[in-house]
Amino acid sequence: MKVRILGNTIRLRVKMHETDAICTTGMIEEVLEFGPSEENKLRFQILTGENSFEIHQQDLTIQIVVPGTLVEKWASTDLVGFEESVTTSKGSVIKVLIEKDFACLDGDREDEVGSYPNPIEEPNC
Repeated sequence: MKVRILGNTIRLRVKMHETDAICTTGMIEEVLEFGPSEENKLRFQILTGENSFEIHQQDLTIQIVVPGTLVEKWASTDLVGFEESVTTSKGSVIKVLIEKDFACLDGDREDEVGSYPNPIEEPNC
């Protein structure tokens, strides 16, 4: 999962195997390790939930809860992504964008392992 943050917007780009994982296990996670202990790990999680789109932050974990029906539709169709503006319990509005991670048309192919094929890429590239 690739994570981008700009102001109160968080964008998550998900590779194919991660999409499969969230459909089968109900969660995917990306961890940034500042050190070996749990207190030194920053976690970003996407979880499937019931009906509401939510975002939670506790300690060094950010959880984004997405309705399971939306995850299933996204994973099983050509739907590239979805977004939602979520109001936190403290009244802040956070815009969340989750999308499939497509292979880049230029640049380092090593980083593209597991990415979705780019729909505009030429077949012989």
